[in-house]
Amino acid sequence: MWNEDVTKAFNHLKRVMTHPLVLALLDHNKLFYGGSECFKDNMGVMLMQKGHPITYINKPLGLK
Repeated sequence: MWNEDVTKAFNHLKRVMTHPLVLALLDHNKLFYGGSECFKDNMGVMLMQKGHPITYINKPLGLK
């Protein structure tokens, strides 16, 4: 259930993920991990390495 605590956590995550220094450069000599989540009408994907995000994207699924 979406409530005030969830809104605060979401806004904090938005601030942290859009901070210019949060993204790292991909090192092809080290392991990297990918993850994804699907929601009712969108999907998010993230590539991480050593605990730091390399890139992330969120796209609407376009389902009706």
